[in-house]
Amino acid sequence: ITSLSYRFDYVKSLLSTTVSLFYEGAPQGRLNYIYTNDMNGDGNSTDLMYIPKDENDIIFVTKTKTNDGREDIIPLTAEAQKEAFFKFLEQDDYLSSHKGEYAQRFGAVMPWVHQFNLKVVQDFVVISARKSKIQLTLDILNLGNLINSSWGVRRAQITGSYDNIPLLQYMGVDAGNRPTFTLPTNSIASYYTDTYKNVLDYASTWSMQLGLRFIF
Repeated sequence: ITSLSYRFDYVKSLLSTTVSLFYEGAPQGRLNYIYTNDMNGDGNSTDLMYIPKDENDIIFVTKTKTNDGREDIIPLTAEAQKEAFFKFLEQDDYLSSHKGEYAQRFGAVMPWVHQFNLKVVQDFVVISARKSKIQLTLDILNLGNLINSSWGVRRAQITGSYDNIPLLQYMGVDAGNRPTFTLPTNSIASYYTDTYKNVLDYASTWSMQLGLRFIF
């Protein structure tokens, strides 16, 4: 967090203009990558997932339906799921850099968001002896988004809740006692391709407000 401010006085200090710029930047939180279904039998379905090091390090099984119950919308074979999973893994900075490891609790850092706010204050002294003045203010919130629509946009995880991304569904073990998995699909019966999505609400857009007050 930082701020800069400068005041200009003129016309024998009867007029003054103050320009202030405020900046705040921070990551938007941390995430866990987990299995759905209770893999270790402890009664909790938020087990941290193992990140396969390659395609031979995980076993997928064929699905018959997408997550919302629709059939034959997309390829649901084991190979199709494996291909989609590793495409997702490679685009994710945390997963792609921790192959062959268990995901750490809150190990993934969500994208940073950078926001600038601009404030301009114009003072008109009307009664010098009493220091009375009229003050006009202009606030531009999320100034970067006004300049470029891709700046100042907040991001959120594309699936899951409570800081958890359920990336794989545990389906039990095969004949060789090896764990098997299926890959979740999204609401439009397709595989997830990105970890994050833009948050399309007031927090991601620029806004402007005007103010007027009489100080006496």
